Amino acid sequence: MRLPLSNVIDRLSKLKTPGRLLLFLGMVALLWAPLVSLWLFGTGWTWGQTLTNTQNIGAAVILYLIIPTVLWVFSKFLDHKPFSQYGLSGDRRNFLGFGLGLGIGFMLCGSLLLTQGIFGWVTFDFSQLQSAGPLPLLLLQGFAVGVGAAFMEELLFRGFLVNQFGRDYGLTSAQYLTSLIFAIAHFLKPLDAILATWPQFPGLWAFGLVLVYCRWWTNSRLGLAIGFHGGCVWVLTVVNSIGLVKYTGAISPLVTGVMPGNPLSGLIGLVFLGIFFVVIWAITRQLGFQQPED
Repeated sequence: MRLPLSNVIDRLSKLKTPGRLLLFLGMVALLWAPLVSLWLFGTGWTWGQTLTNTQNIGAAVILYLIIPTVLWVFSKFLDHKPFSQYGLSGDRRNFLGFGLGLGIGFMLCGSLLLTQGIFGWVTFDFSQLQSAGPLPLLLLQGFAVGVGAAFMEELLFRGFLVNQFGRDYGLTSAQYLTSLIFAIAHFLKPLDAILATWPQFPGLWAFGLVLVYCRWWTNSRLGLAIGFHGGCVWVLTVVNSIGLVKYTGAISPLVTGVMPGNPLSGLIGLVFLGIFFVVIWAITRQLGFQQPED
């Protein structure tokens, strides 16, 4: 016997977190697979070929459009709540938090690299700056990559997953579970690459925790987390695109970062992350971000 659509939706809305996550992944896969196939075959890709940079970007853009769409469906039909439940409210403090986070993230990575330069752990090579293209364009591209990636990851991890785990397991468990999943998600790569970069796992987990607190300290808004995350990625994207930083080998990569181009993957990165964790807490408290919008 066929169930009315309303009954199916009602049953799906009562699913616990594991079932909801499987439903989410299934919906994303069902939408993404045919669309990305059309894109790849339409751009001349054949089985066994390595994807071009344009094809990779196109596949990522399709995924980045599908994920918010599926989350909107979850929000409207399963949760019966506005999309802003994920922390994307359009109030003034959310935009202010984004700008503040962007500046703090930029300062975190910038000061971290400068400190390593002062100690002689890295040198700065400006020889490729001119050949890399106009600096304003590089900064704009880095900004687009940083904010785009941050928006999607924050919506998914600190928005959707935090809400799901928080509903069934409590907010304390949610912050640790989502940070763990966030770190694991960055290790979806070949085994040799995992073994070579596994020491960065604590840094990724700690970074995820800081981003959860960015949401908690701004009355469940995502603006600060998106800005902070985006600011960090912005700096590292620009620095890596022009080959600005060269590691001298004067100290162990465990200190400077086991993943070249990512200083947050080392012990010094964890120290700076801890310092800026306190800075973010102090600023959000001073500016009254915990208060509701007037």
